[in-house]
Amino acid sequence: MQKITKNAFINLNIFLVLVLIIIAGAGTFMYFKQTSDISLLKKENAKLTESVANKKNIAVNEAKEKFSDQEKTEQTPLEKLQPEQKFTDADLAMIKEAFAKKYNKSIDDVSVKVSKSTATLASGGVGFAGEMGGGWFLAAKVGDKWVIVDDGNGTISCQKIAPYNFPVSMVPECYDEVKQDVVIR
Repeated sequence: MQKITKNAFINLNIFLVLVLIIIAGAGTFMYFKQTSDISLLKKENAKLTESVANKKNIAVNEAKEKFSDQEKTEQTPLEKLQPEQKFTDADLAMIKEAFAKKYNKSIDDVSVKVSKSTATLASGGVGFAGEMGGGWFLAAKVGDKWVIVDDGNGTISCQKIAPYNFPVSMVPECYDEVKQDVVIR
């Protein structure tokens, strides 16, 4: 009887080892299957993300081209007549000259710093030799000369700037003397 029990015990051990091997093999199979599925999902997600990014880039480029084409065709009559111009050192010299004339100063005593400009509009700061501080200014090119539209240390007059169409980037707000109120542009 002992032999049967020993054989049964050995068979049971062999059976248990085989079961453990099968379970370990199944677990390993499931692990690698899941890992490969996740890897496959990551690759598909990367392809999808790249595809969406490419579509966005194409859409952005098409919009830029369309906008650029519109800009080329929607010029105002004044822009069509005048070639594209930029603010130059000669323009700066003419603004200094306009200040010297307006305040009866020597041009050498006038200090002008332009902070924003277009071909026909400028804003910045002005100061005079021997004087403390300084002030802001707005200037416009009328014909071939620069005029001082407004300057000082206080508020900007809406009525003075209105004829010149200063952009909001140069004049974000002004004082309306008729309404007696600050206007946010």
